[in-house]
Formats: sequence, C-alpha cells, structure tokens
Amino acid sequence: MNYEFNKNFLIGFELVKRKLITQEQLDEGLIMQQRKNVRIGKVLMDLGYISEDDLVRVIADQLSVRYIDFTSLEVTPELLKKAPLELVKSCNIFPVAFTDDSVTFCVSDPLDPQLKETLEKHTTTKVKLAIASRYEIRVAINKHYGG
Repeated sequence: MNYEFNKNFLIGFELVKRKLITQEQLDEGLIMQQRKNVRIGKVLMDLGYISEDDLVRVIADQLSVRYIDFTSLEVTPELLKKAPLELVKSCNIFPVAFTDDSVTFCVSDPLDPQLKETLEKHTTTKVKLAIASRYEIRVAINKHYGG
C-alpha cells in the first residue's frame, strides 16, 4: 500500500489524547491485546470503550486516508455502476467517487493487503481507498444497492 503511515501515531495514545478513553482503559486493553494477539482497536471496541466510528476516524488520520461521512455523500447511478453488487457485498466496499482514470472505494480496513488488488482486477482501473465503519458501509450498500 502507498500509505504514509505515521509510526509515531499510536492508536491507543491517540485515543487517550482525544479523550475517547482513559490511560487506565488503554492499559487494560494493551494487556488483553498481548493475551489475544489482536489489534488494539478491536480489543478496545470489544471492551466497549470506543465505537467503531471512533476507531475509524483515528485510523483515517493515522494513514492520511479520507474518512467518508455517508450523510453528505452524493450517490449517483453512474457511481453505483462502478462496482457490481456481488463485489460490493463480498468485499464490504462502497464506491464513493470516480474520475476518468480511477475509482475511490470506501473500505473498513484499508490495510487489507489483497483488497486493493482485488478491486483493481475487477474494475480494471486505478483504485483509491477511503475509510468508514463496517456498519456504515453495510447501511450504504443496503440503501443504494437494495441489499
């Protein structure tokens, strides 16, 4: 991936800095993360300390990826034609913008190593990624593609 990943931007510390969790909650999450060997964001969500949307917004900042707010997104029939329903559902993606040479898809995990390649193969064009919560993407799919 071509993300400018800021290694000094640690998710947990950023959540504390933004006052979304306390230092004590982060410490608890880090202990559980070591036991379970999963991402800290998932642990903190499982503990009920943050929402998926909180996490997605922090990840967007960390990766310098556009965060998609579906309430202000204009969805046109031409946009929906950029990805068939089967692809949208199987990859949990949503087309959010296009130009003559690229399509931007909203995804919930822009760090998935195979997702961008899969999308480029199916769309035969350059793919850019944006981010939103898994839930918000599913709602958009159901609303605009008819589920």
